[in-house]
Amino acid sequence: MKKLFMLFAILFLSSAVFAQIDVLWEKSAKSGNLYSWFSPTGNTERGFGYNPVSDRVYVVSRNGGLFVQKLDAISGAELGTMDVTGIAGGTFPLNDMGVTQDGVIYGCNLVINEAGVFTIYKWSDDSAVPSVAFSSNFGGVVPKRMGDKFTVIGKASDNTAEIWFADPTAATNCVHRLTTSDNGQTFTLAQTITLPASTIGTSPSVYPLLEADPPMFLLNGNGKYITAWDLNANLLGDIPGTIVGTGSNSLIYYEVNNCPYIATFQYGSTTENFRTIMVDGDPHESITYVSSPSMYLNNNANGTGDIEIRYNPDGTQTMYVLSTNNGVGAYTISYPFLINGRYNEKYEGIAWKQNENAGFGPDIEVSKIAYNFDNEYLYLTIRGVLNIASTDGIVLFLNMSNLQGAGAPAGTALGNAVNGGHLFGAANGNFKNDFETHYGFAFNPGATDTAVYLDAVRYHNGTKTAQFIGRSRQNGGAADGPMEDGIFSTNSIRFAMTNSDGTNRGIEMRIPLVQLGGATLSDFIEVFGIVVSSTAYFSDVMVPGNVTTGNPGDNPDFNTISGGPFHSMMVQLPVELITFKANQSGNSVRLEWTTATEINNMGFEIEKSIDGKNFSNVGFVAGAGNTTEPRNYVYNVENHERGIIYFRLKQIDYSGQFEFSPVITLEIAETPTAFELCQNYPNPFNPVTNIRFSVAQSAITSLEVFNLIGEKVGDLFNGIAEPGKFYDVEFSGNNLSSGVYFYKLKSGENILTSKMLLIK
Repeated sequence: MKKLFMLFAILFLSSAVFAQIDVLWEKSAKSGNLYSWFSPTGNTERGFGYNPVSDRVYVVSRNGGLFVQKLDAISGAELGTMDVTGIAGGTFPLNDMGVTQDGVIYGCNLVINEAGVFTIYKWSDDSAVPSVAFSSNFGGVVPKRMGDKFTVIGKASDNTAEIWFADPTAATNCVHRLTTSDNGQTFTLAQTITLPASTIGTSPSVYPLLEADPPMFLLNGNGKYITAWDLNANLLGDIPGTIVGTGSNSLIYYEVNNCPYIATFQYGSTTENFRTIMVDGDPHESITYVSSPSMYLNNNANGTGDIEIRYNPDGTQTMYVLSTNNGVGAYTISYPFLINGRYNEKYEGIAWKQNENAGFGPDIEVSKIAYNFDNEYLYLTIRGVLNIASTDGIVLFLNMSNLQGAGAPAGTALGNAVNGGHLFGAANGNFKNDFETHYGFAFNPGATDTAVYLDAVRYHNGTKTAQFIGRSRQNGGAADGPMEDGIFSTNSIRFAMTNSDGTNRGIEMRIPLVQLGGATLSDFIEVFGIVVSSTAYFSDVMVPGNVTTGNPGDNPDFNTISGGPFHSMMVQLPVELITFKANQSGNSVRLEWTTATEINNMGFEIEKSIDGKNFSNVGFVAGAGNTTEPRNYVYNVENHERGIIYFRLKQIDYSGQFEFSPVITLEIAETPTAFELCQNYPNPFNPVTNIRFSVAQSAITSLEVFNLIGEKVGDLFNGIAEPGKFYDVEFSGNNLSSGVYFYKLKSGENILTSKMLLIK
């Protein structure tokens, strides 16, 4: 991630929504299923946190007394409350929650005056008793407001954990940074960054990006734009209110397929949701990518709320939204291939510009070609920009392996096609490629600032057949073409261009495989892209190729010009993976996978993660190179982690290109060796809870439930229990009244008792 605010962009379309969003769950007043403990009018729920280790969400509530409600992140089910022993002080004793990547939980209070003591509490897990991790009155003489929101990043285990928060009061107007040196037990003030007056809005949120160049942080608050600052308080850029309204605060930065996004919480009568924007280049040209459904029903006068993110193993993200007085929701964002001239999808690079050639000047450029397949389409992207003051264009030549021998051989003239558009019909038609060519596509703006025209030609058995595909706009709107059957069927081609220079913008095109001679996933493609005029005068801006003598001009023969090759290598999706699975074997995990075919496959790096986001290499298995026969692979990973473990394969070909497999998960359980009775879960419960136990040796074992006067009200287990496994039993209080109950485990001469609370 280099110079984030130097890499933002795209023309803003206020109504544009490009992702797919699905409601995972929503508990809201609007939906009529708001949690009973969540106040619809009292402004008592303002912050929450997500734990990637336990996969739980923690909501702070002051409705009827302080508590932290645990929720299942996948279903929204209530899982009991956290221990809040000793938490006191401040305007609100607890206001927001945050969790490290390795599952250590923190919560902060809210203070609003000079005497207030800002306190951060720590829980080692969500069943632990809290301790104080940080406490300070920051001198006690200057007005302050801290704790509306705070951000926790990094891991406690390696001391990379940090906590960031802002103070918007006029007397301070600063951002504080806390660090740890004792694995998250305590934090100290490492840096205070004082910003120019009146730059921090109310209910401010800070998101640090310490790996950026330069290191920076994002800042948002009610009544202000989203801004980016370096650590010396220099403003790097802002996103204006026409893109993200000033009725927003909590924010998160994340990346998908190397495309950067910012998500923020929005409040108001039409929002109470999250909005995600794509940011790539000039921040003033950011665009909305997706917004979640509005939860608005009840007024949120303070504009308070929060968002959190879960990185799912399948490459999607789940965004959690807390809207004060309205509820909590979870929404999954996926990234289908959408043709809009923006490359947020998973494309593989196939060819790159190899020099700094200027060609026809800085207003027209091509720098990269990328591709992907699915069972129906070939997707192609060209990173580039068109000069709207001319009819100069970008041409893409394509070779399909399934049509090998039927196209125009290397050294064959490719112009003078009958009714050819742009360069294909120009008088200078004696231009030649250095590889067999089957299709050509020419994109040009027609010397306007609105349109992009697409012309195509097919080279087949010595015939050059041309066709006008259609016209799209330069703002990312897709067009389908052609209008009638020709070398391509009616409306079979979809294309779009976002004509604004940036890392993830340019031309995007989708072609049905059936329209490319019935190509399949086992076929290959080669490409060549170059900037060229409508008179077929060629520039020295191309991918790939390295011309060093200036623009090749009219009728170039790339089969003889030095600086080649002027085509990419043949590429396809290199490995067809049939299965990938994991099984536990003691302290090892056995990974097994099978490929149907392999092309150019050097091998597989095995990668492991404990959070589904940060993966590390734990091994390598050599591939078969090239084969059309199924191949089976096995690899054993030594593992001492517990909980959910994530695995993926990084398939690497001999050229260095790589592809990730889908992520698989395996839940690693402890192997019990002791006589143990666990706390029921959830607790309190209504009406069902679960009780887990284990035994140290084989014995007749019973698990019974009693009320306060000693009457047995449940007989949950009665039989021989074996060591080395957990027993999980369910208890229903459906026919019981609210109150305290005891459950007793007896195995041989050993007895353990615990209590639980039923609340109806």
